[in-house]
Amino acid sequence: MSARITPPCHLPGATEFSDDHELLNPLWVVETVKKTEWLATALEEETNLDKGCGRPKKPGSWALAYLSFVVSGHVDLTPWWAQTTDELWQAAGFEKRPIYKTA
Repeated sequence: MSARITPPCHLPGATEFSDDHELLNPLWVVETVKKTEWLATALEEETNLDKGCGRPKKPGSWALAYLSFVVSGHVDLTPWWAQTTDELWQAAGFEKRPIYKTA
């Protein structure tokens, strides 16, 4: 007698993201998304809020900045912003870390 369904695949450890510290590094995530061209392009297209009016926007990806916030594990913007570095903001396309009010 044969089984009516195929047994599920088991991938031990496949969802244990917290065990891979590199995946929890916001800078690594931003750099990896930028290297993945199709993902970076889709992310920017779907999150572009520039409608061509008002003051010209300074360069930088707020979508990548937000992604780094989510990956950081912080639940509040203030401690996340305080621990960010110019290197992270530059990876997201900014000249340097913006002031807190802007973020």
